[in-house]
Amino acid sequence: MTDLKAILPGMEKCGLQESDKRLQNLGDSLLDSYLYEAICEHGGLKFLFVSSGVERINGVKAEDVINDASVLLDQIDSAQRSVYLEAAAASLRDLTSFEMDLRMNSAGGEWRWVHLVRSCPRRLENGRFIVDGIVTDITNRRLFETEISRLAQAVEQNPTGILIADLHGVLLFANQSYSRITGYQFAEAYGKTQRELISTEMSDEEFNAIKGSLNAGRSWSGVLGNRHKNGQFFWQQSNVSPMYDDSGQISSYLYLCTDVTKSKLLEIALRDAKDYAENLVQTANAIVIGVDIGGRVITFNRAAERITGYKAEDLEGRNWFEVIVPKELYPEVWTKLDGRLTDIYSNGFDADADSWPEFDQLLAGGLPTHFECPILTKSGGERYIVWQSNNVFEQGQIVGMISFGIDISEHKK
Repeated sequence: MTDLKAILPGMEKCGLQESDKRLQNLGDSLLDSYLYEAICEHGGLKFLFVSSGVERINGVKAEDVINDASVLLDQIDSAQRSVYLEAAAASLRDLTSFEMDLRMNSAGGEWRWVHLVRSCPRRLENGRFIVDGIVTDITNRRLFETEISRLAQAVEQNPTGILIADLHGVLLFANQSYSRITGYQFAEAYGKTQRELISTEMSDEEFNAIKGSLNAGRSWSGVLGNRHKNGQFFWQQSNVSPMYDDSGQISSYLYLCTDVTKSKLLEIALRDAKDYAENLVQTANAIVIGVDIGGRVITFNRAAERITGYKAEDLEGRNWFEVIVPKELYPEVWTKLDGRLTDIYSNGFDADADSWPEFDQLLAGGLPTHFECPILTKSGGERYIVWQSNNVFEQGQIVGMISFGIDISEHKK
Protein backbone atom coordinates (compact mmCIF):
# COMPACT_ATOMS: atom_id res chain seq x y z
CA MET A 1 0.00 0.00 0.00
CA THR A 2 1.29 3.48 -0.86
CA ASP A 3 2.73 5.49 2.06
CA LEU A 4 0.29 8.31 2.61
CA LYS A 5 2.66 10.48 4.64
CA ALA A 6 3.88 12.50 1.69
CA ILE A 7 0.62 12.71 -0.19
CA LEU A 8 -1.76 13.09 2.76
CA PRO A 9 -2.54 16.77 2.19
CA GLY A 10 -3.50 16.07 -1.38
CA MET A 11 -5.48 12.98 -0.41
CA GLU A 12 -7.49 14.90 2.12
CA LYS A 13 -8.48 17.24 -0.67
CA CYS A 14 -9.21 14.87 -3.49
CA GLY A 15 -9.66 11.53 -1.70
CA LEU A 16 -7.63 9.20 -3.96
CA GLN A 17 -4.50 9.73 -6.08
CA GLU A 18 -3.68 8.11 -9.38
CA SER A 19 -0.98 6.05 -7.67
CA ASP A 20 -3.67 4.18 -5.72
CA LYS A 21 -5.61 3.01 -8.77
CA ARG A 22 -4.33 -0.50 -8.16
CA LEU A 23 -5.86 -0.43 -4.67
CA GLN A 24 -9.14 0.76 -6.11
CA ASN A 25 -9.16 -1.94 -8.77
CA LEU A 26 -8.45 -4.59 -6.18
CA GLY A 27 -11.23 -3.32 -3.89
CA ASP A 28 -13.73 -3.05 -6.72
CA SER A 29 -13.06 -6.65 -7.76
CA LEU A 30 -14.24 -7.98 -4.40
CA LEU A 31 -17.86 -9.13 -4.72
CA ASP A 32 -18.74 -9.55 -1.06
CA SER A 33 -16.21 -7.18 0.54
CA TYR A 34 -14.83 -3.66 0.37
CA LEU A 35 -11.51 -2.11 1.34
CA TYR A 36 -11.13 1.16 3.18
CA GLU A 37 -8.48 3.55 4.47
CA ALA A 38 -9.17 6.24 7.03
CA ILE A 39 -7.58 8.80 9.33
CA CYS A 40 -8.38 8.68 13.03
CA GLU A 41 -9.03 12.22 14.25
CA HIS A 42 -10.97 13.86 17.06
CA GLY A 43 -12.12 10.44 18.30
CA GLY A 44 -13.68 9.60 14.93
CA LEU A 45 -12.84 8.52 11.40
CA LYS A 46 -12.37 10.35 8.15
CA PHE A 47 -12.37 7.93 5.24
CA LEU A 48 -9.77 8.54 2.57
CA PHE A 49 -10.70 5.60 0.40
CA VAL A 50 -13.62 3.14 0.24
CA SER A 51 -14.02 0.64 -2.59
CA SER A 52 -17.29 0.30 -4.48
CA GLY A 53 -18.44 -2.80 -2.59
CA VAL A 54 -19.77 -0.52 0.14
CA GLU A 55 -22.67 0.33 -2.13
CA ARG A 56 -23.56 -3.32 -2.70
CA ILE A 57 -23.34 -4.20 0.99
CA ASN A 58 -24.41 -1.05 2.84
CA GLY A 59 -26.39 0.72 0.12
CA VAL A 60 -24.33 3.96 0.22
CA LYS A 61 -21.96 5.45 -2.33
CA ALA A 62 -18.22 5.50 -1.63
CA GLU A 63 -17.99 9.25 -2.17
CA ASP A 64 -20.76 9.85 0.39
CA VAL A 65 -18.85 7.82 2.95
CA ILE A 66 -15.66 9.78 2.20
CA ASN A 67 -17.52 13.05 2.66
CA ASP A 68 -19.28 11.96 5.85
CA ALA A 69 -18.21 8.89 7.81
CA SER A 70 -21.45 8.88 9.83
CA VAL A 71 -23.32 7.80 6.70
CA LEU A 72 -21.72 4.37 7.24
CA LEU A 73 -20.99 4.29 10.96
CA ASP A 74 -24.55 5.18 11.95
CA GLN A 75 -25.70 1.92 10.38
CA ILE A 76 -24.09 -0.07 13.21
CA ASP A 77 -26.71 -1.67 15.47
CA SER A 78 -27.17 0.54 18.51
CA ALA A 79 -26.73 -2.51 20.74
CA GLN A 80 -23.20 -2.97 19.34
CA ARG A 81 -22.13 0.62 18.87
CA SER A 82 -20.52 1.11 22.28
CA VAL A 83 -18.66 -2.23 21.94
CA TYR A 84 -17.34 -1.15 18.54
CA LEU A 85 -16.20 2.25 19.83
CA GLU A 86 -14.44 0.67 22.81
CA ALA A 87 -12.63 -1.80 20.51
CA ALA A 88 -11.61 0.99 18.14
CA ALA A 89 -10.32 3.14 21.03
CA ALA A 90 -8.34 0.24 22.47
CA SER A 91 -6.82 -0.45 19.05
CA LEU A 92 -5.73 3.19 18.76
CA ARG A 93 -4.39 3.31 22.30
CA ASP A 94 -2.45 0.04 22.12
CA LEU A 95 -1.61 0.26 18.41
CA THR A 96 -3.13 -3.15 17.81
CA SER A 97 -5.38 -4.58 15.14
CA PHE A 98 -8.87 -5.82 15.87
CA GLU A 99 -11.75 -7.58 14.20
CA MET A 100 -15.38 -8.15 15.02
CA ASP A 101 -18.78 -9.03 13.57
CA LEU A 102 -21.17 -6.12 13.24
CA ARG A 103 -24.88 -6.02 12.54
CA MET A 104 -25.67 -3.08 10.29
CA ASN A 105 -28.90 -1.61 8.99
CA SER A 106 -28.23 -0.82 5.33
CA ALA A 107 -29.59 2.26 3.61
CA GLY A 108 -32.37 0.12 2.14
CA GLY A 109 -33.52 -0.95 5.62
CA GLU A 110 -32.12 -4.48 5.35
CA TRP A 111 -30.16 -5.83 8.31
CA ARG A 112 -26.85 -7.32 7.28
CA TRP A 113 -23.95 -8.90 9.13
CA VAL A 114 -20.38 -7.86 8.24
CA HIS A 115 -16.99 -8.95 9.49
CA LEU A 116 -14.69 -6.00 10.09
CA VAL A 117 -10.90 -6.38 10.10
CA ARG A 118 -8.83 -3.31 10.97
CA SER A 119 -5.05 -3.08 10.77
CA CYS A 120 -2.73 -1.70 13.42
CA PRO A 121 -2.88 2.12 13.42
CA ARG A 122 0.13 3.85 11.85
CA ARG A 123 1.22 7.16 13.33
CA LEU A 124 1.69 10.08 10.95
CA GLU A 125 4.17 12.95 11.45
CA ASN A 126 1.35 15.25 12.45
CA GLY A 127 0.41 12.91 15.29
CA ARG A 128 -2.68 11.53 13.69
CA PHE A 129 -3.16 7.86 12.88
CA ILE A 130 -4.10 6.12 9.68
CA VAL A 131 -5.79 2.72 9.51
CA ASP A 132 -6.91 0.43 6.74
CA GLY A 133 -8.98 -2.70 6.63
CA ILE A 134 -11.56 -4.84 4.93
CA VAL A 135 -15.28 -5.33 5.54
CA THR A 136 -16.86 -8.63 4.38
CA ASP A 137 -20.57 -9.39 4.07
CA ILE A 138 -21.21 -12.51 6.19
CA THR A 139 -25.02 -12.28 6.28
CA ASN A 140 -25.58 -15.62 4.59
CA ARG A 141 -23.00 -17.28 6.79
CA ARG A 142 -24.58 -15.88 9.94
CA LEU A 143 -28.05 -16.96 8.80
CA PHE A 144 -26.69 -20.43 8.06
CA GLU A 145 -24.96 -20.56 11.44
CA THR A 146 -28.20 -19.46 13.11
CA GLU A 147 -30.16 -22.20 11.37
CA ILE A 148 -27.50 -24.76 12.26
CA SER A 149 -27.61 -23.56 15.87
CA ARG A 150 -31.39 -23.88 15.95
CA LEU A 151 -31.19 -27.33 14.43
CA ALA A 152 -28.56 -28.35 16.97
CA GLN A 153 -30.74 -27.06 19.81
CA ALA A 154 -33.76 -28.90 18.42
CA VAL A 155 -31.78 -32.13 18.22
CA GLU A 156 -30.11 -31.74 21.60
CA GLN A 157 -33.28 -30.66 23.42
CA ASN A 158 -35.58 -33.11 21.65
CA PRO A 159 -37.30 -35.51 24.09
CA THR A 160 -36.63 -38.33 21.63
CA GLY A 161 -33.31 -40.12 21.91
CA ILE A 162 -31.30 -39.52 18.74
CA LEU A 163 -28.26 -41.52 17.61
CA ILE A 164 -26.21 -41.38 14.42
CA ALA A 165 -23.83 -44.19 13.55
CA ASP A 166 -21.66 -44.89 10.51
CA LEU A 167 -22.09 -47.83 8.17
CA HIS A 168 -20.04 -50.02 10.51
CA GLY A 169 -22.24 -49.16 13.48
CA VAL A 170 -19.67 -46.84 15.08
CA LEU A 171 -21.42 -44.14 17.11
CA LEU A 172 -21.02 -40.62 15.71
CA PHE A 173 -23.56 -38.68 17.76
CA ALA A 174 -25.91 -39.14 20.71
CA ASN A 175 -28.14 -36.46 22.24
CA GLN A 176 -28.93 -35.96 25.91
CA SER A 177 -32.31 -37.68 25.65
CA TYR A 178 -30.58 -40.91 24.62
CA SER A 179 -28.45 -40.62 27.75
CA ARG A 180 -31.54 -39.93 29.84
CA ILE A 181 -33.47 -42.89 28.39
CA THR A 182 -30.65 -45.45 28.49
CA GLY A 183 -28.40 -44.06 31.22
CA TYR A 184 -25.34 -44.13 28.94
CA GLN A 185 -23.34 -41.01 28.12
CA PHE A 186 -21.77 -40.67 24.68
CA ALA A 187 -18.34 -41.85 25.88
CA GLU A 188 -19.95 -44.94 27.43
CA ALA A 189 -22.05 -45.72 24.36
CA TYR A 190 -19.12 -45.20 22.00
CA GLY A 191 -17.71 -48.56 21.03
CA LYS A 192 -20.96 -50.47 21.52
CA THR A 193 -22.10 -52.66 18.66
CA GLN A 194 -24.91 -51.65 16.35
CA ARG A 195 -27.14 -54.18 18.04
CA GLU A 196 -26.35 -52.85 21.52
CA LEU A 197 -27.01 -49.27 20.41
CA ILE A 198 -30.51 -50.20 19.24
CA SER A 199 -31.44 -52.54 22.09
CA THR A 200 -29.66 -55.03 24.33
CA GLU A 201 -32.79 -57.17 24.65
CA MET A 202 -34.01 -57.68 21.09
CA SER A 203 -34.14 -61.10 19.51
CA ASP A 204 -32.06 -62.31 16.56
CA GLU A 205 -35.21 -62.15 14.45
CA GLU A 206 -35.81 -58.51 15.31
CA PHE A 207 -32.18 -57.54 14.68
CA ASN A 208 -32.10 -59.36 11.34
CA ALA A 209 -35.33 -57.57 10.33
CA ILE A 210 -33.73 -54.22 11.13
CA LYS A 211 -30.52 -55.04 9.25
CA GLY A 212 -32.51 -56.29 6.28
CA SER A 213 -34.51 -53.08 6.09
CA LEU A 214 -31.42 -50.87 6.38
CA ASN A 215 -29.47 -52.86 3.78
CA ALA A 216 -32.42 -52.46 1.41
CA GLY A 217 -32.51 -48.70 2.07
CA ARG A 218 -35.76 -48.88 4.02
CA SER A 219 -36.71 -47.62 7.47
CA TRP A 220 -37.75 -49.90 10.31
CA SER A 221 -40.08 -49.12 13.19
CA GLY A 222 -41.22 -51.14 16.17
CA VAL A 223 -41.42 -51.48 19.95
CA LEU A 224 -38.46 -53.21 21.55
CA GLY A 225 -37.51 -54.18 25.05
CA ASN A 226 -34.29 -52.59 26.33
CA ARG A 227 -32.34 -52.37 29.54
CA HIS A 228 -31.19 -49.20 31.30
CA LYS A 229 -27.60 -48.86 32.50
CA ASN A 230 -28.90 -49.46 36.04
CA GLY A 231 -30.34 -52.81 34.94
CA GLN A 232 -33.99 -51.76 34.82
CA PHE A 233 -36.00 -53.14 31.90
CA PHE A 234 -38.05 -50.69 29.82
CA TRP A 235 -39.94 -50.56 26.55
CA GLN A 236 -38.89 -48.25 23.75
CA GLN A 237 -40.35 -47.20 20.42
CA SER A 238 -37.47 -47.54 17.95
CA ASN A 239 -37.22 -46.00 14.49
CA VAL A 240 -34.17 -46.76 12.37
CA SER A 241 -33.50 -45.10 9.01
CA PRO A 242 -30.64 -44.87 6.51
CA MET A 243 -29.11 -41.43 5.86
CA TYR A 244 -27.89 -40.46 2.39
CA ASP A 245 -25.04 -38.27 1.16
CA ASP A 246 -25.20 -35.79 -1.71
CA SER A 247 -24.57 -38.54 -4.25
CA GLY A 248 -27.54 -40.56 -3.01
CA GLN A 249 -25.45 -43.22 -1.28
CA ILE A 250 -26.17 -44.44 2.25
CA SER A 251 -23.61 -42.75 4.47
CA SER A 252 -24.86 -43.40 8.01
CA TYR A 253 -27.81 -44.58 10.08
CA LEU A 254 -30.23 -42.60 12.22
CA TYR A 255 -31.71 -44.19 15.34
CA LEU A 256 -34.63 -42.67 17.24
CA CYS A 257 -35.85 -44.06 20.54
CA THR A 258 -38.66 -43.07 22.89
CA ASP A 259 -39.47 -44.56 26.29
CA VAL A 260 -42.99 -45.99 25.93
CA THR A 261 -42.95 -48.13 29.07
CA LYS A 262 -46.07 -46.54 30.60
CA SER A 263 -48.19 -46.92 27.48
CA LYS A 264 -46.84 -50.43 26.82
CA LEU A 265 -47.67 -51.57 30.35
CA LEU A 266 -51.14 -50.05 30.00
CA GLU A 267 -51.58 -51.86 26.68
CA ILE A 268 -50.54 -55.13 28.28
CA ALA A 269 -52.89 -54.55 31.24
CA LEU A 270 -55.81 -53.78 28.90
CA ARG A 271 -55.08 -56.85 26.79
CA ASP A 272 -54.86 -59.04 29.88
CA ALA A 273 -58.13 -57.60 31.20
CA LYS A 274 -59.80 -58.20 27.84
CA ASP A 275 -58.49 -61.78 27.74
CA TYR A 276 -59.67 -62.33 31.31
CA ALA A 277 -63.13 -60.96 30.55
CA GLU A 278 -63.34 -63.04 27.38
CA ASN A 279 -62.35 -66.12 29.33
CA LEU A 280 -65.06 -65.43 31.91
CA VAL A 281 -67.63 -65.03 29.15
CA GLN A 282 -66.61 -68.21 27.37
CA THR A 283 -66.40 -70.39 30.50
CA ALA A 284 -69.59 -69.10 32.13
CA ASN A 285 -72.37 -71.65 32.64
CA ALA A 286 -74.92 -69.02 31.59
CA ILE A 287 -75.73 -67.91 28.06
CA VAL A 288 -73.91 -64.66 27.17
CA ILE A 289 -75.23 -62.92 24.05
CA GLY A 290 -74.07 -59.56 22.75
CA VAL A 291 -75.82 -57.79 19.88
CA ASP A 292 -75.13 -54.53 18.06
CA ILE A 293 -77.76 -51.86 17.39
CA GLY A 294 -78.88 -53.90 14.40
CA GLY A 295 -79.62 -56.91 16.59
CA ARG A 296 -76.74 -58.82 15.00
CA VAL A 297 -74.79 -61.20 17.22
CA ILE A 298 -71.30 -60.02 18.17
CA THR A 299 -70.75 -62.14 21.31
CA PHE A 300 -71.85 -65.77 21.58
CA ASN A 301 -70.24 -67.93 24.26
CA ARG A 302 -69.85 -71.68 24.49
CA ALA A 303 -72.83 -72.06 26.84
CA ALA A 304 -74.99 -70.33 24.24
CA GLU A 305 -73.72 -72.74 21.59
CA ARG A 306 -74.41 -75.73 23.83
CA ILE A 307 -77.93 -74.67 24.79
CA THR A 308 -79.12 -73.30 21.44
CA GLY A 309 -77.26 -75.68 19.15
CA TYR A 310 -76.02 -72.77 17.04
CA LYS A 311 -72.40 -71.89 16.38
CA ALA A 312 -71.40 -68.24 16.31
CA GLU A 313 -70.78 -68.48 12.57
CA ASP A 314 -74.33 -69.82 12.05
CA LEU A 315 -75.72 -66.48 13.25
CA GLU A 316 -73.39 -64.17 11.34
CA GLY A 317 -75.42 -61.34 9.77
CA ARG A 318 -78.70 -62.60 11.28
CA ASN A 319 -80.96 -60.93 13.80
CA TRP A 320 -80.89 -62.66 17.16
CA PHE A 321 -84.54 -62.04 18.10
CA GLU A 322 -85.79 -63.24 14.74
CA VAL A 323 -83.88 -66.51 15.16
CA ILE A 324 -84.73 -67.42 18.75
CA VAL A 325 -88.29 -66.02 19.10
CA PRO A 326 -89.83 -65.97 15.61
CA LYS A 327 -93.12 -64.11 15.79
CA GLU A 328 -95.16 -66.79 14.05
CA LEU A 329 -94.23 -69.31 16.76
CA TYR A 330 -94.15 -67.08 19.83
CA PRO A 331 -96.69 -64.26 19.38
CA GLU A 332 -97.26 -64.24 23.15
CA VAL A 333 -93.60 -63.27 23.70
CA TRP A 334 -93.99 -60.29 21.40
CA THR A 335 -97.19 -59.34 23.20
CA LYS A 336 -95.53 -59.74 26.59
CA LEU A 337 -92.85 -57.28 25.54
CA ASP A 338 -95.56 -54.63 25.18
CA GLY A 339 -95.52 -54.76 21.41
CA ARG A 340 -92.03 -53.27 21.20
CA LEU A 341 -90.69 -56.03 18.98
CA THR A 342 -93.89 -55.86 16.92
CA ASP A 343 -93.36 -52.14 16.37
CA ILE A 344 -89.86 -52.83 15.15
CA TYR A 345 -90.77 -55.66 12.82
CA SER A 346 -93.72 -53.78 11.38
CA ASN A 347 -91.07 -51.68 9.63
CA GLY A 348 -89.18 -54.73 8.51
CA PHE A 349 -85.55 -55.64 9.19
CA ASP A 350 -82.71 -55.23 6.74
CA ALA A 351 -79.81 -57.51 7.63
CA ASP A 352 -77.44 -55.26 5.67
CA ALA A 353 -78.58 -52.08 7.43
CA ASP A 354 -76.64 -50.55 10.32
CA SER A 355 -79.61 -50.85 12.71
CA TRP A 356 -83.25 -51.66 13.01
CA PRO A 357 -85.46 -48.67 12.13
CA GLU A 358 -86.56 -48.40 15.76
CA PHE A 359 -83.75 -50.23 17.56
CA ASP A 360 -82.39 -47.08 19.18
CA GLN A 361 -85.79 -46.59 20.80
CA LEU A 362 -85.83 -50.24 21.88
CA LEU A 363 -82.46 -49.92 23.55
CA ALA A 364 -83.23 -46.56 25.07
CA GLY A 365 -86.19 -47.92 27.00
CA GLY A 366 -87.29 -51.04 25.22
CA LEU A 367 -86.67 -54.53 26.50
CA PRO A 368 -87.16 -55.07 30.22
CA THR A 369 -83.90 -55.66 32.00
CA HIS A 370 -85.30 -58.89 33.49
CA PHE A 371 -87.72 -61.22 31.72
CA GLU A 372 -88.43 -64.86 30.89
CA CYS A 373 -89.26 -66.36 27.51
CA PRO A 374 -88.96 -69.56 25.49
CA ILE A 375 -86.44 -69.79 22.66
CA LEU A 376 -86.25 -71.99 19.61
CA THR A 377 -83.10 -74.11 19.29
CA LYS A 378 -81.42 -74.99 16.03
CA SER A 379 -82.83 -78.52 16.19
CA GLY A 380 -86.37 -77.16 16.62
CA GLY A 381 -86.54 -77.83 20.33
CA GLU A 382 -87.65 -75.33 22.92
CA ARG A 383 -85.84 -74.05 25.98
CA TYR A 384 -87.02 -71.60 28.66
CA ILE A 385 -84.55 -68.85 29.49
CA VAL A 386 -84.52 -66.16 32.17
CA TRP A 387 -82.78 -63.09 30.74
CA GLN A 388 -80.93 -60.18 32.31
CA SER A 389 -80.20 -57.48 29.72
CA ASN A 390 -78.21 -54.27 29.78
CA ASN A 391 -77.34 -51.60 27.25
CA VAL A 392 -73.73 -51.22 26.06
CA PHE A 393 -72.38 -47.66 25.76
CA GLU A 394 -69.43 -46.10 23.95
CA GLN A 395 -68.72 -42.40 24.49
CA GLY A 396 -72.19 -41.94 25.92
CA GLN A 397 -73.96 -43.57 22.97
CA ILE A 398 -75.80 -46.89 23.00
CA VAL A 399 -74.02 -49.26 20.63
CA GLY A 400 -75.70 -52.53 21.51
CA MET A 401 -76.99 -54.80 24.24
CA ILE A 402 -75.61 -57.67 26.28
CA SER A 403 -77.88 -60.36 27.74
CA PHE A 404 -77.20 -63.11 30.24
CA GLY A 405 -79.52 -66.11 30.13
CA ILE A 406 -80.15 -68.97 32.56
CA ASP A 407 -81.75 -72.13 31.20
CA ILE A 408 -84.72 -72.97 33.48
CA SER A 409 -86.28 -75.58 31.19
CA GLU A 410 -85.97 -78.36 33.77
CA HIS A 411 -87.84 -76.23 36.33
CA LYS A 412 -90.68 -75.73 33.86
CA LYS A 413 -91.42 -79.42 33.54
